[in-house]
Amino acid sequence: KTEEEISEALGNPVQIANAYKADNFIKKAEISPRPYNMFKAILAGIGLGLFNLAFVVGLYAGIIGIVIGLGGMSLGISFAGIALIIATFFVAPYLSTPFNLSIGLGKLACFISGIGLLSLGLLLLILTVFISKLILQVTISYIKANVELVKKAGN
Repeated sequence: KTEEEISEALGNPVQIANAYKADNFIKKAEISPRPYNMFKAILAGIGLGLFNLAFVVGLYAGIIGIVIGLGGMSLGISFAGIALIIATFFVAPYLSTPFNLSIGLGKLACFISGIGLLSLGLLLLILTVFISKLILQVTISYIKANVELVKKAGN
């Protein structure tokens, strides 16, 4: 075989190097799933092909936006619950509140509603963390599949 045939059989060296760099970043992200490592792995995965840049980045940004919004919503609901619980004990009876606090039943309803909002917010926060971990696993699996595809295409 000639030298040109051997180099053609090996594939594009830039693509192969990118695949190995992405593989290295993926291993780092699996060992230490910090945001910085995940960001580097995602960027390395994007560098593997034009398809990733055209379609996957927009979809991934939308999913991350939804998760951030869900986290913010859960924190807001939790803080509203805390505020409602505090308002039960420390708001003067002549101020306007969602429930009429000037009677005993209003204070009880306000307190129970605050506990309910706080519980709902904390449950949504737990759900957000679970969804984030799931997205992390799916992202690593997708980038691994991409790396394998590029490696096979090089051979």
